[in-house]
Amino acid sequence: IDALRQSPIDKEQLSPTDRLMFEIIQIPFYMERLNTLKFKLTFADNCDTLNKQMHIINEACIFLYQSKHIKILLEIILSALNHLNSTPTNRILTLDDLSKVWK
Repeated sequence: IDALRQSPIDKEQLSPTDRLMFEIIQIPFYMERLNTLKFKLTFADNCDTLNKQMHIINEACIFLYQSKHIKILLEIILSALNHLNSTPTNRILTLDDLSKVWK
């Protein structure tokens, strides 16, 4: 550790492993070192997992947006809302109004 700290070598020229060790020894407290190591070791896996989950969510949103059954259900709900919320101007809500909210 002392040799690495006192080394005249530019830290950017170190190998990735040596650079990681140099960064870790700069952290003064042991638990912080362990937490940093854990974060660095799991970061790529966590990013990969989140990307996969976001892809699944995106596909589900596309499916729901294009679903004819959801469209029919929304039309039924809108017709009930329009019946319950009659306005003096007779303005009714349409599916186009809902799509404006989602954009």
